[in-house]
Amino acid sequence: MIQVLESHELGMVAEQAGGDGTLGGSSELCGVLIRDGMRCGTLQHRFSDLVADDAIRSDVSGCAVDACEVVGEGWTFAFWPASP
Repeated sequence: MIQVLESHELGMVAEQAGGDGTLGGSSELCGVLIRDGMRCGTLQHRFSDLVADDAIRSDVSGCAVDACEVVGEGWTFAFWPASP
């Protein structure tokens, strides 16, 4: 996931697997922005069952998460105030 955020290239995808090799997924960079002076990105993540070779829940397309790069600390999830 980090290499996708650091690339800052829209559409870049990274695949990953959990430690036991049964669960994994893919993350795609679908948005980039600068917020409060920090580089930020929006990731679309999809979870997969690597044993069954399919999506864990076909009724859920995935989740979108925002992360920002905090200088000296690395990437962290970002939470924005809700819009009225």
